[in-house]
Amino acid sequence: MQTRWEQLTSLHRLSPDSLPINYLLIDMARWEEAQEVIHQLIEEPELTLLFAGTHHQALLEVSPLLLSLPSERTVRETLLTEVRERRAGVALRASLSCEALANHFRQFLTVPDGQGQSYLRFYDPAIWLAIYASQYDAPLMGSVLEAVYLPDWCSATWCEIVSSGHQAALQQPVRLSTELLAMAQKTRLLYSLQATQIDPALCYGLASSLACLIEKGLTEQWELMPWLTLLNDYPAPVLDGRMAQWLATFDIACHEPLAVANRFWQHQTHQPVEAL
Repeated sequence: MQTRWEQLTSLHRLSPDSLPINYLLIDMARWEEAQEVIHQLIEEPELTLLFAGTHHQALLEVSPLLLSLPSERTVRETLLTEVRERRAGVALRASLSCEALANHFRQFLTVPDGQGQSYLRFYDPAIWLAIYASQYDAPLMGSVLEAVYLPDWCSATWCEIVSSGHQAALQQPVRLSTELLAMAQKTRLLYSLQATQIDPALCYGLASSLACLIEKGLTEQWELMPWLTLLNDYPAPVLDGRMAQWLATFDIACHEPLAVANRFWQHQTHQPVEAL
């Protein structure tokens, strides 16, 4: 049986103009000009700031924003494009009013983290994807959300997220577990690969993709070592010669990443990487 992480490659994907949605949940920390753009496009927008009226009021300028989408096609296209390109939100369908839906989401602004409370940041699509893959999404969706769509991490489409909806899952509390934090590392990387405009075909070939990040000057080699240990969990990784060349260019104290890389090297024509 496939895990949800393994199923991410086969999620249903839709073009922006075919999304059956009526709300956008926008992460204003990732799109600071969102309110300004919305008011330029819509004369009297129906929107709610999730931090408004809560003890997070002091952070209102980076509050997630819930917007009821108008029917005008050009307005919808503009907003969906901005949100997708900035990885700045989630598209939704719900029959609740804007304020009622906002109140539902306010329950999950902060969740237990083992030592207290932390922001869940479910309005970041990478985090919602991690919540879904960790199977913590049922309470977040509840019975109020009819559909959830996230910007795809490797194309210009949107992917549909379907919750299990089982009663047991609905009763499971959302918390910032070690499992969820580890999953968020993976989903953030998927979206980072998209943001750097790396060839989408490399998104699941993490070894090659990490090499691309170095080539583009986006990070230092030592910063990428934690990602190598995650390769065992990624669907359908594909290596090429660049990662082997990179691994051979500097001394690595930890041999585990090399073992992980070698596991996926067996079907390649190149020789395995030797521990230095």
